[in-house]
Amino acid sequence: MTKKLLAIFAVFTLVAMLAGNALAQNTKGDVTPEPPANDDTTVPEGDAEEGLILPMLFDGDSFTDVLAGNISARLYVFNGSAGDVVTVSMLAITSSLDPFLVLLGPAGELIAINDDINYPDNLSARIDNATLPTSGSYFILATTFETHNGYGAEEIEGDEAEFEMSISGVTPPTDLENFDPQRYTYFTGAIGMDETVEGYSTAAEPVFYYLFDGVEGETFDLTLESQNFDTVLHLFGTGGDRLAVNDDADETTYNSAITSFTVPETGRYLIFATDYFFTDALTEDGDFIGGDFVLSMTSSK
Repeated sequence: MTKKLLAIFAVFTLVAMLAGNALAQNTKGDVTPEPPANDDTTVPEGDAEEGLILPMLFDGDSFTDVLAGNISARLYVFNGSAGDVVTVSMLAITSSLDPFLVLLGPAGELIAINDDINYPDNLSARIDNATLPTSGSYFILATTFETHNGYGAEEIEGDEAEFEMSISGVTPPTDLENFDPQRYTYFTGAIGMDETVEGYSTAAEPVFYYLFDGVEGETFDLTLESQNFDTVLHLFGTGGDRLAVNDDADETTYNSAITSFTVPETGRYLIFATDYFFTDALTEDGDFIGGDFVLSMTSSK
């Protein structure tokens, strides 16, 4: 399966991003949640549809956020320029929180990770002076050491865990044609109900992004299987909440499954399909393997 380029309109302020809606428009590929075509068909302007609305960050932003229950990770997005030297911090306000940060590129590239600023004295996370390789949009996955890949835990235990997020060193791209600061773009596959698609995880692009358009109340099973590596599934909704994560479907397999998931509201959802050790993709002596996989979505009603 090839990836297609998706453009998403974003609300300019963070507060509006967390509470509002906006429009999404594919600039290439099909508008329906089908496996993307290999051509570069331009979608007519009038065919925009409701999209995945994520909190967009800008240079100098600093704010508080929380993780709680099954919302054990949050996803943010920002636009940056090639050569930007970016610092992202996730500082624990709740004393029991052990933050974990991942910086990802628009095609699933792993740019940087950080667990602890200074273990064991400071368990907060900071990606310090990461250089952006290209101009475009980037994802920040803000989670915890225990829950980042769904193995240690899938949910936040106890009360909600509060943290402070900040970002600096970001400049708006000037080398992208028709750049819109209210839009973010990334490469993605697509999947629909009762469909199976094939994908890959490589050291260069360990995370494969998939979109699907869900209808409130429908229930489905999502499975990720590979003969090459230990899989992990992440499922995100509008607003950046990670709604579910799974490493192993059961004790007999390294394949992943999110079962009997009920869509909370009609809209677009984002899937990360990847290797359990995707955060090792930057190191030659790490445990990342990667390879081909099969992703399936099946109605469970």
